[in-house]
Amino acid sequence: MLNDDWEVTPDNSFVSPLNPHQPGQMIIFPEMVKSGAISADITPMEGLPRQAGEKSMEGCILFRYGGQDKAFTGPTYMLSQWTGSSESIKPGKKYRLRVEFSDSQIRFFENGVQQFVVFDETYQRGQWGLASWKCKARFENIQLEQAQPKVFVVMPFDSELRFVYGVIKETTEAFGLRCERADESFISRPVMDEVKKKIAGADRQLKLDLEKALEALGYRRKPEQPPAGSKKIRTHS
Repeated sequence: MLNDDWEVTPDNSFVSPLNPHQPGQMIIFPEMVKSGAISADITPMEGLPRQAGEKSMEGCILFRYGGQDKAFTGPTYMLSQWTGSSESIKPGKKYRLRVEFSDSQIRFFENGVQQFVVFDETYQRGQWGLASWKCKARFENIQLEQAQPKVFVVMPFDSELRFVYGVIKETTEAFGLRCERADESFISRPVMDEVKKKIAGADRQLKLDLEKALEALGYRRKPEQPPAGSKKIRTHS
């Protein structure tokens, strides 16, 4: 998706147009991204005046984009304060920006140095792209790194089911998915808190009918027997 025609150079760099009638410019790529990283070298070239009179030098990386109404209300814009100042951005200078996002955690880097970390539960998946505001900017060395899709398995931790989980893990990993169960994480917080977090962050959740799964693998649960010496109690109404 383009607001105006972006210039595409032979080395696969992008240059955003400078249009006073359309100050916000975006180019959106088709891939849907949940977790991963995006990096780019951004060089502001020239800008239009902002409200205070200074020229805009704003070039951006977009991620988890869900539509025009959500583009500028995401976690970066909800920070209580900005990192750095707009006056420190110089035209013609190249800036290496990188954003890493996994589940609800988002980390932002400038020239390899982490600037801030935010947590956001609102935008979990969407497209990615580039943007500028009242600025002609060059975007080079653009890289998208998609995290390996995750499958989270919800099942009892019984030792007798270890073989069942082994089969599930081997099968899912054969399809290029990362498979895990809550007890594989070494954590200090309660297990159910970890289960809720993993379910929210997984690309797929796998729920099993254990009785049918065991039968398919040649197992049958023995019916539960009352403890030795116990008595049956009947009630009458």
